[in-house]
Amino acid sequence: MNLQHIAIPLHGKMVNRSLHSKKLLEKFHAQGLEPVFYVEKSVLPSGNPNYAELHSEQYQQILKKPFMQLSSNLRWFMVKTQSTESRIRNMISDAVWSADNLHQALLKAMSLNILRNAKFLSTFLSIGENFYCKDKIHAESWKQNKIECVLVSGIGSRDFEIGGLFAKEAFKQNIAVVSTITNYDNLLSKGYRSFVPDFLAVWSEKMRQQAIKFMDIPASRIVITGPTVFDRYFEPLQETRNEFLSRLGLDPSQKTLFYAGHTSIVTYFDFLSLVMNFRKPGGVLEKCNLIIRPYPHAKVLDWAGLRFFKAKLAELANVYISDPLESSSDTFNLLSNNQDEKSSDELHSILKYSDVMINYFSTLGLEAAICDLPTIHIGYDKFTYQISPMAWSSTGARNAHNQDPQRRAASRVVGSDAELETALTAYLENRSLDHEARYEYALSECGHLDGKATERLASLVVNAINKKRKQ
Repeated sequence: MNLQHIAIPLHGKMVNRSLHSKKLLEKFHAQGLEPVFYVEKSVLPSGNPNYAELHSEQYQQILKKPFMQLSSNLRWFMVKTQSTESRIRNMISDAVWSADNLHQALLKAMSLNILRNAKFLSTFLSIGENFYCKDKIHAESWKQNKIECVLVSGIGSRDFEIGGLFAKEAFKQNIAVVSTITNYDNLLSKGYRSFVPDFLAVWSEKMRQQAIKFMDIPASRIVITGPTVFDRYFEPLQETRNEFLSRLGLDPSQKTLFYAGHTSIVTYFDFLSLVMNFRKPGGVLEKCNLIIRPYPHAKVLDWAGLRFFKAKLAELANVYISDPLESSSDTFNLLSNNQDEKSSDELHSILKYSDVMINYFSTLGLEAAICDLPTIHIGYDKFTYQISPMAWSSTGARNAHNQDPQRRAASRVVGSDAELETALTAYLENRSLDHEARYEYALSECGHLDGKATERLASLVVNAINKKRKQ
């Protein structure tokens, strides 16, 4: 078969989960596509035709330009949702608090607020960005690899700038560009797009409407594929519940609480205090396994206090700490034909075999709904002194995507220790509580719950290539 070659830049954890897997290779090959993954030089394997160098350092030099930094900040706040309005207020508060020159800080904040509301802003920013965007950083590599389409994550907004520059470079080489959204809240929380792709793959009708309303993407360019990142949750597990829990050193005869940690380090000690209290004789967690998975961020994982946190938990029976990087598909691992992918990421089994999860409104809340795991979201803070409001649990609870009525109905949002204890008791007694609401919420966000998003994305890429050939 004469395969059509496509370029996929891997930059960021959700991109690895969504676009770098043996399943993607299998489904894309089945439709005549040959992905070439563009990765940073530090992880580039030698002699493997499926990988090429992503010149991210050249892109970073572009992004360091004062205009590009200004553009990124302005785009971040152009999409006016409850999430962005809360973020800009908190940013201004932090800037004023730390400023040496109060008047200058206030002037910058006022200027930002005026500029982000200007009607001409997007056009102006695009002209400036195109001036800095180079067209030949990857041109030779694309020519050598016979690239006919570029598949990128995001649409060039906050945290997706590298993919945005990759896409803009492809446009200048007259190569088809397909963008895919890799997280459910990206269109509401990452700011305004920096380009319009030939096709945008979204998860659901809800996300399609968001792309039209907030990103000004033409409806004719939007295709609902579902989330490729969650296809793995529809694959069969390799271990039974008893086998999995026993391997982790837990007691299969007991219920299991899964704690998915926050970015704010103080919340871990809040949880530790609760565990000590709830594990007392007669407490709601007295006879309960605990699985703790810290938030996969360097500031959490490198924190010295986390070692103390783990040491205190190690004193308790039936506790397992899941490493979010060592046991995760978020990190880059070279794909090979001999690789056994049955469970490099134990998260699937944790979500399937736990009885309740405590979370702080992260994406895991949606993943839990897909796996029908009852979820309790923490919506209150015990300690906020000298902690940015951006890191408060109560701030997260107010974000636009976390106010979604279906998301709220699919979980319990608690505002105190007492409410948390009540919710834990209810779910541990009856795991089926809110089952239908979880399904409806997952379906509303994902569009399809069949594990075939990767197949639909492959079909979209083929369509984009064929359309470009006809032009």
